[in-house]
Parts: sequence; structure tokens; C-alpha cells
Amino acid sequence: MESATRKTTTSRKFLNGLTKCVENNVLMSFSGSGLASWKLAKEKGERLFKAEHGGSYDVFNQRPIPEDIISYCVGDVQYLPELRDRFWMRQAFRWQDLVCEESKKRVAASQRSDYQPHGPDRAMSPWSKEQNIILDQWNYVPPARNYFDGSFGLHDDGYDDGYDDGYDDWYDDGPTSCKDIINDCDHDHYYSD
Repeated sequence: MESATRKTTTSRKFLNGLTKCVENNVLMSFSGSGLASWKLAKEKGERLFKAEHGGSYDVFNQRPIPEDIISYCVGDVQYLPELRDRFWMRQAFRWQDLVCEESKKRVAASQRSDYQPHGPDRAMSPWSKEQNIILDQWNYVPPARNYFDGSFGLHDDGYDDGYDDGYDDWYDDGPTSCKDIINDCDHDHYYSD
């Protein structure tokens, strides 16, 4: 979902992990110590189950579940609702449909017997060339214009679109009333006089 909000195809090539998503999108209101304690809980949990730290996945079968594993798991899910809201709420339905479609494909692939959770392709975004073109259009943000540099109205090719022609063609005919903006066919509906 996060990758679909990025502005360009190039920036969408790889997926971000949870830590990067949380750091970039949730933790802005976090104090420095909150971020540090969240990262510490994640690191402590990883040391217990990752082989490169001398851990084992068997730790998830221990009962009672070790506190560091509980903290790790809480850290994995506690910001998911906020991340979803952040990315989901400001997007159009067509964007949501595209993200849902690709998310369903990814979940279905994870359920297959030949699924490789740590394969090199897991870091790649799911977007096809056509989808990237669509996302580029949907996420397009025009470059900022400096309206105070004297070039207002001039395009890059020097064409003047008329905004800076020195002629004021706006005429103020006095105060605006409701009668000025109500369509003639609706006038009787709103006014009986």
C-alpha cells in the first residue's frame, strides 16, 4: 500500500519494510525515546529467533511466550491501523481497488507450498508497467511555481497564457446576493416575492 503512494515509477521499484514505513509515516509525533524503544523491542525479539543472532524460530513455540517475543509481535502490528488510515483515506476508490487487487495476489502467493518468503523478488514492488503508468498519473504533483518571480503566466516555452497581460478584465458589479447565484429556473423555488 505504501509503495502505491510514491510519486514515480522509479521510487516504487522496491517495497519498504515495516520499520521504514513506521519511521517515515507514523513516528513523526513520536518522541525520540518512543522510536528508540520501539526499535529496541524489535531488535530484542529478532535476536531470539533469527539464526544469524544465534536464535531459533522454536522460541515461538515456548510457553509461556517470552516477553521479548510478545513485545516484538506487538511492534509488528501496533501501527498497522494508523498506517492503513494514513495511506488509504486520502486515495480515490480506483487507487484502493488497484491496491486491493495486488494485495490479494500477494497473500494468495504466500499460501502456496512453493512460496519463498525471503526470496529476492519479495523486495520488488508488485506493479506492472501499465500499473506504474496509472500510478504515475494518479500521484502526479505539479512542480511548485514561484508566483513572485515575475514569470507568472509564462510557460517553459515562453508562451504567455494571458495571466500576466497587464489588463484587468474583471468587473465588479457590486455586492453578490443569493439572487445572483441562483439559477433562473430555481428562483421561484427559493423566492416567493
